[in-house]
Amino acid sequence: VQNGLAASRPVDATPRLAVLMPVHAGTPAAYLGTALESVAAQSVDSAEICLYVGIDGRLSEEHERVIVEARLPHVVMSRGPQVGIVKTLNRLLDNLGGEEVVFR
Repeated sequence: VQNGLAASRPVDATPRLAVLMPVHAGTPAAYLGTALESVAAQSVDSAEICLYVGIDGRLSEEHERVIVEARLPHVVMSRGPQVGIVKTLNRLLDNLGGEEVVFR
């Protein structure tokens, strides 16, 4: 863990695109799953995408399961207190690894 970020899978290549996704407990887990599936289904090879998930506050076990089961090889989760979407996105932006940014 570095700067509050934890990679949920080993990173074996450098992704070139970053998708930033803030998530909080008020987001239905089914919506989160649909959003993650949408990222995985892009025409860009999923190995080229790093998904940064900004966890804004506490999530349910169902939310956690949906994130862990995402079909993306590069997922970085940033956990923090519930501070809102803007501060969560800024936290993610501050910790990018040099990829181009795609907001979600």
